[in-house]
Amino acid sequence: MKKHLLCLSFVLLASGCASEREAPPAAPPAQPIFDSLIVPGVRIGPVAVGMSGAQLLQAVGSPASSNHAFTDGTWNHFSNGIGAFVRDRDNRVIIVTSEDARYRTMEGVGPGVAELVVRSALGAPTRVLDADYNQARIYTNLYYPGMAVAIDPRTGRVVVISIPR
Repeated sequence: MKKHLLCLSFVLLASGCASEREAPPAAPPAQPIFDSLIVPGVRIGPVAVGMSGAQLLQAVGSPASSNHAFTDGTWNHFSNGIGAFVRDRDNRVIIVTSEDARYRTMEGVGPGVAELVVRSALGAPTRVLDADYNQARIYTNLYYPGMAVAIDPRTGRVVVISIPR
């Protein structure tokens, strides 16, 4: 349940952060890049924002699980630790996530690191939003250009990184 709430919060964030006039999606790399790098605004490992569903399948294979419980697309979770939200209307990846500690930014930010490491490496976030459920804070979301970082308030560590469109 908690995982689905986190995914939903990122879907709501992505839809809420879109401008009134939606910009065309950025072109993903011509070929998937098989590394463990998080590139804000672009990709996590081989999965890039803007990929088609077919390109996503070529990059990471069939999802371990999928869930179409959201308003306009499907969450897909892959065995390599990456999640991708594919929008229904154009079959494009609009959010890439990872909870896997293998994936890191050039500055060393990724799942499992302390909030202090995130803020020291990336500076002050542009926005901070607490995600609450039943009057309990389940995550604190730190927003940076091209990237959202969810912190577990009990541990002070990164739970998931999200690259929204």
